[in-house]
Amino acid sequence: PIPFHSIPFHSVRRARHIAPASIEDPTMELVYFPLLARNVLTLLLARDAGLDVAQRAVDWPAYKGETMFGQLPQLEGEGVPGGKMGQSMAIARFLARKAKRDGATDAEFARSEMLLEKMTEIYDAMKAANVPTKGVPASEADALRERLATHFEHVDGLLDANAATVGDISALAAVVMAREFGVDAILAKAPKTKAYYEAKSALVDETCGSFAAWFKPQ
Repeated sequence: PIPFHSIPFHSVRRARHIAPASIEDPTMELVYFPLLARNVLTLLLARDAGLDVAQRAVDWPAYKGETMFGQLPQLEGEGVPGGKMGQSMAIARFLARKAKRDGATDAEFARSEMLLEKMTEIYDAMKAANVPTKGVPASEADALRERLATHFEHVDGLLDANAATVGDISALAAVVMAREFGVDAILAKAPKTKAYYEAKSALVDETCGSFAAWFKPQ
């Protein structure tokens, strides 16, 4: 998990509404910090699929005892088995199953899963270079951009924007998390991914516009 212990969150913030439900299901809340990190995939998927999900920031670390694993994000609500669940990728896959966005065929499921793992690699690459609350040192930013461009080149070979599986949405989420390093630079070898990101600009702005970047160059 991201080490947020050094960031003061001393008040409960108003939930950000993500989408009116087009799929009949009780409202769910994603408990997380107002940052673009392990929440992005869940929120983009929920809005795109018409699931009723809101994000809520809490008083941290006071809320830690209410979590399953002592960390965030955590999905809560009547639509969640047991009332709550942790682990960001488990949450995304759970919602994808609800919305039938995990792939209609074995081939589509496999492609989606590979894209999810590529998003994890992109996240881990940024996390390894990042200094929490400060960003990526200038001395490492160019090398990171090159690694990101290679990762997104791999993503581009798998992406199917028309399928809109959770894996395809994860490509969009990865760009949102990495965009402070320059969309043109990180997507220089990924024209399909760039076109997808541009086509989904309204979804991104509506879903993520009020949250601060976590990964960025110093």
